[in-house]
Amino acid sequence: MTGMGYRMHTYLRFALACAFASSYGSSVRAADSPLTAGLGSDAMPAWLDAAPPSDEREWYGWQTLAGDAYALAAVASAPAYGDSGVRMAIGISGLGSYFLTAPISHAAHGRWGAALGSLGLRTLPILTLTAYGSCEHTFAGGNCTGLVALLAVTLMMPIVVDSAILAYDDPPATREARTQLSPWLTPESGGVVIGHSF
Repeated sequence: MTGMGYRMHTYLRFALACAFASSYGSSVRAADSPLTAGLGSDAMPAWLDAAPPSDEREWYGWQTLAGDAYALAAVASAPAYGDSGVRMAIGISGLGSYFLTAPISHAAHGRWGAALGSLGLRTLPILTLTAYGSCEHTFAGGNCTGLVALLAVTLMMPIVVDSAILAYDDPPATREARTQLSPWLTPESGGVVIGHSF
């Protein structure tokens, strides 16, 4: 094989190696490839040097806080209405917002465990109120102030826990595996070796 033919054969093998690499649709970053070492980032397409997706969690607590704010306002303002039907409607809407808005918000974000946990926390005031009623009935107006304080705690605790702890979207648990493929060129005596690496 003549010198010109040998060089053409070498260039053809290199071109085929590059074509083979690109056929995998690899997303090799420019800095990771020996062929692009020393080149500025402006010399490469943007998709080759794109930053990886962020793993930061997104807060959506404003949704749960909005529902809880309406719930507290509705229940507090319901007695001010003269019509008993209006009082009942507003009170029921406020209670429904308190018990359901936060769990529904979590479920809408695909966080079913948080939704069930939120719903469980929001049943605690019912249990406390039942215990308070039993205390009043048993002791006929005895000292049940401790249960009143516990009722206030169990009413506010779900609001804080939902908005400050539970209301965060989970980052993607898994990401699509990407093949890291880079052609390389090694000078050898009497010629070159062309290959690729993962």
